[in-house]
Amino acid sequence: MTSKIIGRVIPNYAGAYNAQTAYHYLDVVVYQGSSYICRADSTGQTPGKATVWALLAKSGDAPDTKEYALIKDVPKVSYDDEKHVLTVNDKTVDLETKQKIDKDNKDTEPKPSDYSEGFSYELKNVTALSLDRSAYDQTAQEGSEGLLTTSAIDGFARQRLEVLDSARPLTFERNGHDDKWNDWELTTRWGEVTEQ
Repeated sequence: MTSKIIGRVIPNYAGAYNAQTAYHYLDVVVYQGSSYICRADSTGQTPGKATVWALLAKSGDAPDTKEYALIKDVPKVSYDDEKHVLTVNDKTVDLETKQKIDKDNKDTEPKPSDYSEGFSYELKNVTALSLDRSAYDQTAQEGSEGLLTTSAIDGFARQRLEVLDSARPLTFERNGHDDKWNDWELTTRWGEVTEQ
């Protein structure tokens, strides 16, 4: 039986909020006595900003139901690895064991909401993906084509871009929700491929 990494699907308790910490989707923090869940990767975004954080439990008196309505954006996810079926908020998504690579839309950049639930693979021109590599050293700026893997669930999407035609392995990732992508982050870890 093989396993696949589909990204974080359950909350991760990250302790007390710290403005210097990089938080990721589904991290849970405590801030001023209330708990919040991260909706989009961020650093320095104080809990309470609805685009980044959703209130889970409010300190003090009875909760404000308007604030609690934000929790609906956090999907309930389970995966049956024997049947290759992903269940998201009572909807099932059959995952094929062999995926085709879309080579027809190399020069386009769809929004997160344009992706159907599940996984997709695309061959992309790196320049079509709003990926600015100018802050990295020369080896991270090489390569023009990449394999783009997208995981999409309930309007949320995570993408991984593996540059195929560079001398060194390069991998970038980003998250998005509805019509907005967050910035790309270099996730390959080695030597001198850092911001200058």
